[in-house]
Amino acid sequence: LEHSDVVPSHVAIGVTRLCSLSWDAGAAVVTIDASDLVYVAEEGMEPISVAREELRSLRGSARDWLRQQSLQVRRDREVVLAAVQRDGLALEHAAADLRADRQVVLAAVKKGAFALQFAAPELLTDRDFVLAAVQHNGYSLGCTPDKLRADRAVVLAAVREDGNALEYAPDELKADREVAMVAARSSSSALEHVAEDLWKQRGFVAGVSEGNADAFEYADPALQSDRQFVLSIVQRNAGILEHASPLLLSDRSFLLEAIDSGGASALQHLPAAVRDDAQFLLAAAQRCPGLLGSLSDHGRWQDEDFVLAALGQDDTAFEHAAAALKSDEAFVLRAVEVA
Repeated sequence: LEHSDVVPSHVAIGVTRLCSLSWDAGAAVVTIDASDLVYVAEEGMEPISVAREELRSLRGSARDWLRQQSLQVRRDREVVLAAVQRDGLALEHAAADLRADRQVVLAAVKKGAFALQFAAPELLTDRDFVLAAVQHNGYSLGCTPDKLRADRAVVLAAVREDGNALEYAPDELKADREVAMVAARSSSSALEHVAEDLWKQRGFVAGVSEGNADAFEYADPALQSDRQFVLSIVQRNAGILEHASPLLLSDRSFLLEAIDSGGASALQHLPAAVRDDAQFLLAAAQRCPGLLGSLSDHGRWQDEDFVLAALGQDDTAFEHAAAALKSDEAFVLRAVEVA
């Protein structure tokens, strides 16, 4: 190559694409684009050094790249550690001794939970190691032996790191109140794996729903219909109203009590028809002074009667009126009289 400013003369290169090939006085003339150059090696470099340099500039899959390397490269700890830090599943192609290396395997698991399946058998049966693995990536619980998957401490550590790990717990631990609550409070995906009987327990449902409103969807219907129970949770998480029973959500007196308990934020979780009901909004605003301010972009502010009624309760309501009403002189005079 003549262009030493692109490729030094002592460097061998690979080319991913030829732009053109011609002959000039018996010599091949190759035209390439500099962006298609792929580094291979400097003259005299050892294979391991070549591999390390190649991995540093790799754009594709580290897993596929490692699979294609020689055993010498796949036994190099520095190369393998760098590869699994890019793609945990590259561990599959590491030499056997490195698949038994705790640091290498943990680095792989941290990058991808399912890398643990490629760990050496002696690591997979080592409780302390498995405990460390699930603390790095809770979902790796799915790759552990049944005996350790049934270990409460291991499962609890896994769901603390990733609630979704509950999927791989045995049924008896899915029914364990503490294990299930830790998982369910942190992950909505874990909710479907919680034992059914727990959803009938008031304390469990309340504890989970306070941290994750989606959990109330799984509560026993009797609890979803329990007026006082629902209101007690609304005080801490108004989002559960979206999963309250239809009977309660059709009861206007209950909805007003929900506003009392959850404040203005409760309104956002009520049915659309309720949120658009002018009479309900005005009644709710009387019980919750800050509620009108939370409706600043509501369509009702284009309604003259609604704005005037709101002004009768809160003289700051005019600031939320639609621009068209604020520029209507006759309406402004009426508003001044009301205010």
